[in-house]
Amino acid sequence: NQVEDIAIGFEAGANDYLVKPFHQKELLSRVKTLLRLKKITQVNEVLKSANIFKTDLMNIAAHDLKNPLSAVLVYIFAIKKDKNCTSDILKYLNSMEKSVEKMKFFIEELLENSKLEEGKIMLEKTEFDISSLISEIVDGFHQIAKSKKQKIIFIKNNIDIHVCMDKSKISKIFDNLISNAIKYSETNKEIKIILEKNIDHILVKIKDNGPGLTEVDKLRIFQRYQNISTLPTGGEVSTGLGLSITKELVEMHGGEIWVESEQGSGSEFCVKFPYT
Repeated sequence: NQVEDIAIGFEAGANDYLVKPFHQKELLSRVKTLLRLKKITQVNEVLKSANIFKTDLMNIAAHDLKNPLSAVLVYIFAIKKDKNCTSDILKYLNSMEKSVEKMKFFIEELLENSKLEEGKIMLEKTEFDISSLISEIVDGFHQIAKSKKQKIIFIKNNIDIHVCMDKSKISKIFDNLISNAIKYSETNKEIKIILEKNIDHILVKIKDNGPGLTEVDKLRIFQRYQNISTLPTGGEVSTGLGLSITKELVEMHGGEIWVESEQGSGSEFCVKFPYT
């Protein structure tokens, strides 16, 4: 019952102690508690090992698949350029190309998620104009939107906003959000992107014209491997990872992301970054 003795005991590796005279029930309860903690520790170690194995296996599989898939795309491109390629063969090749692109997309999302889980992604900040960056990303999506008879409108009020952030990560954030807006919007609809500069923050809103989200979907939409009840309008691929990756990248920059949506009225994804 001396503080010094208790401290020495813990330093020597003790997990707990009892003061004499002890009671039988207290002794049994403490032993049971320690046994439960031991089991939990053992289970955690097993899970930790399993997670490391899963991550290693995923990384090996993904890296080993990327090169062969790239090679397949090269072969497809070469055959399509052949003057003897018939319209039927071209149709099959286009289908193959889409399938390979989907596989590559899955692999890239898995690798990105794996790096985030392991804490291996570091920010490399540089100064750039976020308005110009979003304009470039929008320009890159115009053709895809056109194929679904959609129109992307970027409202930036002719302002330049110079920020110090990781340009590639910010590109990934808005690439994911604009891609999602196209995926879930109906044909012949508009997608609006609004950039606002405030005293202490930057706000970007991406408004789609899709079916909107249920209350349950809104709760889990930023979680890993969550496929929502709404389906892409053009049969596009979804890994259930894009928005969870986006959220983590936003938060790495000290920002916030949320969604405002009602069923039947589309969804508006809002990204807020601190600005000084």
